[in-house]
Amino acid sequence: MDDLSNSSAEAPHFVVPAEYYEAPQTTRIVPRWVPFGCGGAALVFLIVVFAGGAMISGGGGGSLLDTLFGKLQSEVDKQFTKDVTPAQREAFDNEMDLLRQRIRASKLNIEKLQPFMRAVRDASDDDRITPDEAEKLTAAAREARGK
Repeated sequence: MDDLSNSSAEAPHFVVPAEYYEAPQTTRIVPRWVPFGCGGAALVFLIVVFAGGAMISGGGGGSLLDTLFGKLQSEVDKQFTKDVTPAQREAFDNEMDLLRQRIRASKLNIEKLQPFMRAVRDASDDDRITPDEAEKLTAAAREARGK
């Protein structure tokens, strides 16, 4: 009997949720010099979001969209299979360059990009783009830029 009472006395003490929440908070999430709490952080976040939206709608979005389409073009180029001919690769790259030029000049309707984006998504689902899919992407890029 004595062995049982000794083993239970040495059992580690686990903090139960009630004890954890009852104890005073000893750690700070933000440094003391930060003068605002969650409400102030939310206000700063909203100001940044609205300023970013104003920048994008005021013409600054063209360079951002151009950068994104540049990344998209390089990813598609990596996914071409070996049987995609150099002429098909060059045709796709030329169409993408023309599309990006129109994006940079803000002379492109964003709604026209949707079918192109769907074509890219459908073609790259399996992480490889065949010659037929390359032709479809080139045609979709041509349509997106309005030609």
